[in-house]
Amino acid sequence: MRSTSIHAARKACRGAGVVTAVRLLSFACCSALALLAGCRRGPNLATLFAVHAAQISSDRDEQTAFGFHGKHEVAHTDAGGSESEYARIEVKAGANRNGVLGALSGEGQLGVTTSDDPNAAFIRGGARGTLETDPVSGMFSLELPTLFAGYQHHGKSLSDQKHFDVGPRASFGLIGNARSDDRNASFVAAPIVGAGAIYMATGVTASVSYDRVLESAPLDLVRGSACMLLLLALCVEVRHVQAAFSGERSASTYLGFSVGVGLAHGEKL
Repeated sequence: MRSTSIHAARKACRGAGVVTAVRLLSFACCSALALLAGCRRGPNLATLFAVHAAQISSDRDEQTAFGFHGKHEVAHTDAGGSESEYARIEVKAGANRNGVLGALSGEGQLGVTTSDDPNAAFIRGGARGTLETDPVSGMFSLELPTLFAGYQHHGKSLSDQKHFDVGPRASFGLIGNARSDDRNASFVAAPIVGAGAIYMATGVTASVSYDRVLESAPLDLVRGSACMLLLLALCVEVRHVQAAFSGERSASTYLGFSVGVGLAHGEKL
């Protein structure tokens, strides 16, 4: 009788253990599915540390330079959908036998969206500054305030980690100067108009912009970049400036490639 009771008790314990394990597994699976399907999330982040090669050209010269490239980028719309933020900081350092390659640029914007839906209109204001130099060309500008408005998509769950902004932009250029070889094109207290787009998702970032400085001799600036950031990082970027350098209308172009480590993803709240 005692042996039968012990055997029955062991059997009941094993059955309870199986049931408990099944319940725990079911809970874990359901929690994971709920996380993927419904969790609101935080900002999109992108970080890059890489070696950099650049091909710089003007109508008078063409050179190659090498160096280091670092970048950090953040885009966020809060869970309630009313606040929209964007920030970027970028650094380059290098040289060739003819001179130094260096850059320090950044921008910050804060604004609002029209709803808490993933797709909404947005408007942001802020500031932007650029200091870039290389053996052939260069660009310096300080813009305050800046204004960027248009259409935004910011995924609201971990299954949708995309952020996309597109629209017109305008700013007030406090001071700036573009250089091509030994020629310069400067501006002071000039309005700037243009358009831009920003895309950030898991493993990918891209941006493109066009700006025109409204001087008597306009300065046109086109920028573009695209990065794959999946621990291994590959980036390509371009800067094209067309202006009246020392009274002579001409252009300079910067084409850069970066290889290193980096990551782009959407944070969980």
